[in-house]
Amino acid sequence: MLESSTGKKALNKALILLGKRAYTIKQIRQKLQKKNYSNEIIEAVVKYCLEMGYLNDQEYVRQWISTHNRIKPIGRKRILYELKSKGIDKEIILACLNDSFTNELEYQLAFSLIKKKIGHNLEIDDDSFKKLYRFLLRRGFSHSIAIKVLNNYDLEWHDSSSG
Repeated sequence: MLESSTGKKALNKALILLGKRAYTIKQIRQKLQKKNYSNEIIEAVVKYCLEMGYLNDQEYVRQWISTHNRIKPIGRKRILYELKSKGIDKEIILACLNDSFTNELEYQLAFSLIKKKIGHNLEIDDDSFKKLYRFLLRRGFSHSIAIKVLNNYDLEWHDSSSG
């Protein structure tokens, strides 16, 4: 399949895309489908890229989580949702999350978001608590992490302001 001129063009297109940034298997398939390549050629290109190590959904997930948490931290639920929408198998996502995304890390990310959002010297009243709680849930943090972060933030503020 890849020996034909159409196959070579499809492979070249995939390699150019992968040279710019990482893609999931589903994303490469979609890009090639938009260029009207046949399913046989697309599958041959995907197979070649997998064999050569150019496509790797597991590595894509690891890099995505790492980059995303540096730039715009989100919780486990949101990570799962975002990556599933990119066509990645749920089992691959969960395996990567279990390997590298501990509850402690998720807590620290949520805590740093709250700290950044409201600063160091503001007390959390009931209204703010509810808004911040919803903010953390929208970011994909679990109920228990959100409650724990907000309660601990409030305790930390009271301890530092009374001393």
